[in-house]
Amino acid sequence: MSGRKSRREIDKAIKHLMAYTGPHDEWAGRWDQVQEDLLGPLAEKLDVSFEALEDFFYAGPYSHMVIGFSFEEYATVLWDNEPHNLIEAYLAHRGWREGPAGRRYLQALGASELRFWEVTAVKPGAYADIRPYGTRDEPIRVKERAATESLHQWDGLVARVLYTGATPTFSGAMLPLPPGLAARIQGVLSAIPAETRQLMQQLVEQGEIERLPDDLDDIIRHAQESELAGVAFLIWAMDVYLQTTGPSPNLRNMDDEPIAPTSVRFPLQGSRKAVLRALDASPVLHREAEAPSWTWFPEPYQDIDVGERVSVLGHIALDDNALELDTNSTVRAERGTALLAALLGDLVGSPLTVHENMALMEDCGDMPMPAADIPAEVQAAITAQLTNHYRKTLDEPIPMLEGLSPRQCAADPTLHNEVISWLKHLENTSDRGPDASYDFSWIWDELNLERQ
Repeated sequence: MSGRKSRREIDKAIKHLMAYTGPHDEWAGRWDQVQEDLLGPLAEKLDVSFEALEDFFYAGPYSHMVIGFSFEEYATVLWDNEPHNLIEAYLAHRGWREGPAGRRYLQALGASELRFWEVTAVKPGAYADIRPYGTRDEPIRVKERAATESLHQWDGLVARVLYTGATPTFSGAMLPLPPGLAARIQGVLSAIPAETRQLMQQLVEQGEIERLPDDLDDIIRHAQESELAGVAFLIWAMDVYLQTTGPSPNLRNMDDEPIAPTSVRFPLQGSRKAVLRALDASPVLHREAEAPSWTWFPEPYQDIDVGERVSVLGHIALDDNALELDTNSTVRAERGTALLAALLGDLVGSPLTVHENMALMEDCGDMPMPAADIPAEVQAAITAQLTNHYRKTLDEPIPMLEGLSPRQCAADPTLHNEVISWLKHLENTSDRGPDASYDFSWIWDELNLERQ
């Protein structure tokens, strides 16, 4: 059977299933209950009316995801200890009307389990390699065309994997999650075992049960499985709603200046050696081992005590033709421009300032410039600049690492999970932007961490 004919049979079977309410309408109303179970806790958390959330999620750009996710829950859950779910009831009653591909798909969907995965690799338009989240199990390769276009390495993924042929596929609904949200879901699920054991122990102490159940581990596993859909949907939907309806974040640096990544480029007009001498002579510029580059501090470098937390105002790099200052605010760019003009005078020409438009970057989303459109020499320069930036970052305090540097965390085995999560976040974020081709493997090697 051709792939197109199979797809038609599957779409037809899903359409029939969605319209099915049972010979005595015993399934009528249950679809509404599932939607209420998913959106009700969200309405309470956000203090938003249920109707407003219905309008947002069922009539907006996320409607296909929410409808698909909630319908698959509705179609696969067992209600009140009934022996069959909706799919099994439909196939027993009207399965004869479906083609073989449609029946196979519904059977696989009915037997599937919603699982929490981690994406370890993606080939957009072809497949995704996934493994159970929080494990180092061998990944499985899932064939998928459309969904893989929006998946990225180290994403979390709440989805069903179906086995209808030689190659596993995803069902029609899934919740992709960036690493930060995935970690929140894992945190909630990881608390369930201790909470369940505590509850069981209380029941023993209160005389409700004689002793802890022999199948306590099975009870805990079932509790985690049953909570996954509600927990994942709540965290995913809350993030989507707040990101879409909330005000843009007002990001500020340590000097309370608005974050606005800014580069200032000075063309060289005088002797390169004279520029080197002038920069090395400045007490607030510290020359890095990766010469010729300098870090700009708010006070003389020699006066900074070991362990003192100071703001890094910017980075300066010198190449054969120009001197470039990189800062994270326009205020710092202006101060740095004045500093370099005073230090260098006629050794450099008039500066060119470039401001990164963060709002525009957000609007562009996952639409990077095709690599083929970037000249090789420009790509090489970008890669070199990124490497220089990340090399400095390894020794700088990182908020995500509680103010420690990646190198400090890598040196402490008890902090390896934290620095590995930071690295995955770095790779995942890069994969979503215009620098998706950047290879971070050298950082894993530099920190002597095993790539997971």
